[in-house]
Amino acid sequence: MSRLVILVALARCLFPGIASGAISVGITGSATLTFDTPPAAAEWSTYSSGGDSSTVTTASQLDAGIQALSAASITNPLPVSPLYPPSEAAFARWNSNRQLLQTRPTANAFTVLMATLKNDSGRNQPILTFVYDRGAVTESLTGPEPVRGQRVYYSITGAPGTWQVIPELSIDSPGVAVVALNLMNWQAGKNLYLLWADDNSSTDTDGASTIDNFSVRTVTVDGPVLEIVGPAPGAVFYQGSTIPLTAYARFFGTMTNCAFFADGAPVAVDTAPRFGTTGIGAYLAGAIGTPRLTAIGKNSSGNSITSAVVQISVQQQVAPRLNIALVNGEITELSWPLSSSGYVLESTPALGSSAWETVDEPDNQFGGFHRIYVNVTHSWTFFRLRKP
Repeated sequence: MSRLVILVALARCLFPGIASGAISVGITGSATLTFDTPPAAAEWSTYSSGGDSSTVTTASQLDAGIQALSAASITNPLPVSPLYPPSEAAFARWNSNRQLLQTRPTANAFTVLMATLKNDSGRNQPILTFVYDRGAVTESLTGPEPVRGQRVYYSITGAPGTWQVIPELSIDSPGVAVVALNLMNWQAGKNLYLLWADDNSSTDTDGASTIDNFSVRTVTVDGPVLEIVGPAPGAVFYQGSTIPLTAYARFFGTMTNCAFFADGAPVAVDTAPRFGTTGIGAYLAGAIGTPRLTAIGKNSSGNSITSAVVQISVQQQVAPRLNIALVNGEITELSWPLSSSGYVLESTPALGSSAWETVDEPDNQFGGFHRIYVNVTHSWTFFRLRKP
């Protein structure tokens, strides 16, 4: 991960009354925030709304609770937690183990995570594109949450009653989350507030949500645009691994079809793009090389649009290393690179035994790894990866 250091000591000394640390959005957007270190409260803050797991059971109840809030009341810094999977907590937290942000509410009605952005571009901005990696940790759950995942809002003023729901980001599936917001006229020098709300439901149905690799982009091209937002340019995959694909269309009306190509050959197609803007697909990495990925979208008017090229690297498959880590007193994480796909995780209580059994737990794919969490009940348990 890249590391970004901002020196603000001189500004604080010369102008002690200036609030520092809002996420700066310049002429082309923000830096990509990889959360290598805990974020400042002026950038990312959290809040816990009083109540319990019965207080919010519908999206409309959560919306009502958010409308009562002001950005000025959401000031708590994110506590630090090394535990993964995320344990329950009333506040959103920074995970020092995985270097990401997380929510998994308890002892409240809902948990809030807020990002504060400042328009440092020197001009008014009508539209911003938000992109980040969304993770969903749902191991050992017995059913769905009443309000699935995180519900996301924005406000230009941060005043109560001004929060607007962002449906494209209010999803519960893992992967690249992306949306272009029409802000009409976000004035230079002003703040903008982005808010994630996670309701507290019963422990049996309440999973965790995570955020990583967050960035904001300004609109620098007039007219329709189709952009491959995942994988990133230069990403490395191994032969036979699954390459996830995500493309996002702006100013293109309703996209009804999105086809993906590698070196001009079709590899995947999405016939029902999410929200009419986001095409999703996947394909198996083939020959070693540097394939050039493109996407072609079609809209409801019959028009077509082609993305710019994103070049990635496909390398020779190597046997993956299985990593084992005790993440708390009961749960063990077993992980191996996402670039090594097609493997089955198996366990046995005794070496030399033929009684290897498939580990029947969810495969959480994020941060470049397959991650499976198990509660080891035997005094000795052995694990292996096997490719059928």
